[in-house]
Amino acid sequence: SGRIVGTFRANPRGFGFVIPREPTSNGDLYIGPHGTAGAMTGDTVIAKAVKKGMRAGQMRYRGEIVEILERGRDKFVGTLKKTDSQWFVEADGKGFFQPIIVDDVGAKRAKVDDKVVVDIVRYPTKDSLAGGVIVDVLGKAGLYDSEIKSIIAQYNLADRFGPKCHEQARAAAEHFALYSADGRDDITGEVIITIDPADAKDFDDAISLRKDVDGNWVLGVHIADVSAFIPMDSALD
Repeated sequence: SGRIVGTFRANPRGFGFVIPREPTSNGDLYIGPHGTAGAMTGDTVIAKAVKKGMRAGQMRYRGEIVEILERGRDKFVGTLKKTDSQWFVEADGKGFFQPIIVDDVGAKRAKVDDKVVVDIVRYPTKDSLAGGVIVDVLGKAGLYDSEIKSIIAQYNLADRFGPKCHEQARAAAEHFALYSADGRDDITGEVIITIDPADAKDFDDAISLRKDVDGNWVLGVHIADVSAFIPMDSALD
C-alpha cells in the first residue's frame, strides 16, 4: 500500500479515478463510491492505495481519498430545481453530479428551471451534499441567450471585446471602400438575401437567384470571407 497525490475525476455512477501527479506503472487509481470523501472533478487529493488482487498477471489496486489538498472549482453553472421545500442546482457538464443545495433563491428572484451561477460555500462530505449561493441568474434553461450565457460562465470565457478589437473593427469598416477586389467577381449589383435566423449574431450566409443568358436559373451561395478583413494573429483573430 502507499499514498498517491493526483487529480480526481468523478464518474456519474459515484466512483472515480485519481490521476497520479507522478505516473505509475499501474495507471490511474480506482476510487469506489464510498471512498471519494466528497471530492469533485478537478480536486487535488491524496489517496491511499491498497492491493485489490491479481489480474492478467499484474497486481491491481483500489484506493480511498484521505485528504483533499486543493479544490479544483468553487463556482458552477446549472439549472435550478425544487423538490418539496428544498431548492437545489443540477450542475452542467461532467464535473459534478450531485445536487448543490441553495437557500437564498428569493434574493436573486430565481425561478424553477432558471440557469444560474452558484458559488460553493460548503463542499460535499461523506454525509452531506454541497451547499452554495446563487450569484447570477442567466435566464430560463433552454433559451438561446440563456444557454450562451451559461457556456460563457461555465468556461470563464471573455464576454467583451477589448479596445484593440474595437479599434481594428472600426478601421476595417472605415477602409472598406478601399478594399481590393483583385481576383473576385463584383456582384454588388445583384440582389442577395441573408438566410441566417433573426436572432443570429453573425449574418454571414446568403443566397441569390438569377437567370443566365441561356435562361437557366443560377443559385448563388455566398459566405462571408472573414479572413479577408482580419489578418492572422491580429487582435480580432
